[in-house]
Amino acid sequence: MRRLAGLALLAALASPGTAQEASTGTASVARVRRGTMKLLVRVQGTVRPEQVYRLKSTIEGRIETVVKKPNSWSDDRDPIGTLLTKEMAALVDSNATTPGAVFEDRWQRVFQAVPIACPGRCFVIKVYAQAGTLTQAGTLLAEAAGKLRLVGRVRPGDTAWVKEGQLVRFWDKKDPNRRQAAKIERFVRDVQGDRVVPGGTFTVLLTPEAWLAAGSEWEGVIEAEVKKDVLSVPTKSLLLKDGVAYLPIRVSTGVSTYDETEIIAGVPDGAPVLVLDASASGGVERHTPEPEPMERFSLEDGKLVPRKKAKPLPSEPEDELAPRPAIEPERYDRRRTKHKPGAIDVFPDDRPRGGKDDRYPSDIR
Repeated sequence: MRRLAGLALLAALASPGTAQEASTGTASVARVRRGTMKLLVRVQGTVRPEQVYRLKSTIEGRIETVVKKPNSWSDDRDPIGTLLTKEMAALVDSNATTPGAVFEDRWQRVFQAVPIACPGRCFVIKVYAQAGTLTQAGTLLAEAAGKLRLVGRVRPGDTAWVKEGQLVRFWDKKDPNRRQAAKIERFVRDVQGDRVVPGGTFTVLLTPEAWLAAGSEWEGVIEAEVKKDVLSVPTKSLLLKDGVAYLPIRVSTGVSTYDETEIIAGVPDGAPVLVLDASASGGVERHTPEPEPMERFSLEDGKLVPRKKAKPLPSEPEDELAPRPAIEPERYDRRRTKHKPGAIDVFPDDRPRGGKDDRYPSDIR
């Protein structure tokens, strides 16, 4: 009798779970667990830049400073860099002995430096400007986005769990260890049709406190609900037939034929069982009766016949020098002759020997 993971399938509710799995090739083994179940919605998408600015030079002059790099935030008080007019640049070059900061402070009312900045706060996407480079009017200096948004996709089976205002924990696919969080600002379901699977799309406005680079591909999760003290299994362990879910569970088996197998433990009487075709087994080995071991048979005249039991070997003759075992008294029916007290007519040593009735176990040699 043996134990194995049989394909007895119980009807169960289709609920997601987080059971730990142990890989066994094409299939895996998990456990039904009781505890807290978090309904996690797994989402993914891209980072979309909006209100994109192409910052160009409005004067003929020289780029004096570049302090911002791509993938950083900037505003009018913290510009990407500064431009000098060609007159101011000529004055700075002709007074090389005067510190630049002192000289600019002295002449800033006459020849003001032009900041390279967005109208408001923006995210710097690219920087083309290089310090010390001469520019013409209309020269492209940088690209920036007025807004940066996460655009996420929701699978059809998860749209019921997503709502505006929920917290999304997200990370760049290239850097999964750096995780951030922000709230959903808008969620829209897809238009349902005959050929369209209704999913959904949501957006998250990013800020300097939580952001990813423009164009990044990201992944994340939404914790939709928490249920306590419930039974759960991995969703992919459930099989569906005619709208009813079945769960493959482990059972203990007894005798087996090609038609039926005895179930000793694992399922109650009357439980519905899903029977799969060999093509739908997903690479899982089918249960079949075990053949009898070949050592029980022998080949005679080209046919397998049950092997006969070997006869016991004859016992070897006793070695005269080997110690003899103790003789059990019950093997002898001989009993000592009872004599009346005081009526001893012959001493034991004088009794004749050799007769059957006159031998005692101690006399046997």
